[in-house]
Amino acid sequence: MIICLDKQIDAITEIIQHYDNLEFWQFRTPLTQYKAGEHKYILDNGAFSNFKEDTFQRMVKKAKFDPMCEFIIAPDVIGDAVATYHQFIHWNNFLGIPHGKRGFVLQDGIHDEVFPEWDEFDCLFIGGTTEFKMSHTAYEIAQAAILEGKHVHVGRVNTPERIIRWFDNCHTIDGSGIAKYSHMLDNAVKTILQCQKFKQTKLKKYY
Repeated sequence: MIICLDKQIDAITEIIQHYDNLEFWQFRTPLTQYKAGEHKYILDNGAFSNFKEDTFQRMVKKAKFDPMCEFIIAPDVIGDAVATYHQFIHWNNFLGIPHGKRGFVLQDGIHDEVFPEWDEFDCLFIGGTTEFKMSHTAYEIAQAAILEGKHVHVGRVNTPERIIRWFDNCHTIDGSGIAKYSHMLDNAVKTILQCQKFKQTKLKKYY
């Protein structure tokens, strides 16, 4: 599990030096507009707080050709899978987000008719309300995405409970709390390390 932080490059570098046993990426948004640098990053749309369309378009134009950019998350509508699907189609066509970087956000109310074909996106971003994010539906779709070879990212993971819930079923996480508060980040790191240790101990019983 990789932690993505909405912070400046220098701050992430310091965190990597402090927690040298985990991997960290940058989580960039139109809200904070931190510059990209030597760390891999996910470019989010910032729609959860306040979608800044012009800023997002400007950042996407650079991120499309930036080798450090792993994924670009198309704009979504909180709690509305239908509207999110239409936003995804529109923005991917309009901005020409390249294959390999296309991020689709999973939202409340998801069903087959508003879920893209597997070859239409590369990263599944688990969004939605708290209830949906912790639901069996979100978890099962994430499992299916991993089996299809997709990257799975979970947003708003700030507590040990959510880390434990998603530890074996996603690749990256982000959270405003772990980005802002050192004690929350420290708790997150400790939880991930404990989950890793538990998994290794469990595997040793079988091999």
